[in-house]
Amino acid sequence: MSEFLNALRDEVNSNAILGIVVVLGLIVVVTDASWSIFIATGIAIGATAIISASESLPGVNGRALSAVVFAFGTLCGVYVTFVESSYLMGGLTLFASWLTIDALYDTVHGIEPTEPESSDLDEMGASEASRVMYHAGKVLQALDNSPASLSTSELVTRTDLSENEVHESVSVLEDADAVIEERERYELNKNQPGLVRSTVRRLARPFGLFTPSR
Repeated sequence: MSEFLNALRDEVNSNAILGIVVVLGLIVVVTDASWSIFIATGIAIGATAIISASESLPGVNGRALSAVVFAFGTLCGVYVTFVESSYLMGGLTLFASWLTIDALYDTVHGIEPTEPESSDLDEMGASEASRVMYHAGKVLQALDNSPASLSTSELVTRTDLSENEVHESVSVLEDADAVIEERERYELNKNQPGLVRSTVRRLARPFGLFTPSR
């Protein structure tokens, strides 16, 4: 218990919380907004701190604890929504409900949270990353306009980029699974789902808990 309290203390930044309270107080006073924004913020800060602190403890199922914390936040949200008839809390409650179901889904299927894979962009500055993304966009456009796969030299001709810039762009696109290479020729990854489809699929995934297994 003491380890958890120490970890929780490390996660809570009193100065940051004080600053948030002051800003929210000004918003409530100036805009006459509902005081439920304080409740929602308090629940969010507390939930985040508890989940982050638990991840540093051995033998703790982080996703199961997340489900419990999010469920508690959902119940609080339901209460405040009906008491204050707050649309803001209603929306936040729906989001907390989705987080609860998502955490339960991960717990049931034994899915552990994973760190995102690092890419070349992570080691670049903002200006350099912008430059590379601009070049990558030109490569994507060239591949999209081509009926067949393209070699490096063909990409250089169609994009007016140097060979090094093409290789750099292709490397970033391959990390994102947007482009595939075969025999030193490149083409778009047609199996990669679009942004809308992948977002809808991700949002719908937790509701697989309610689908009867075959």
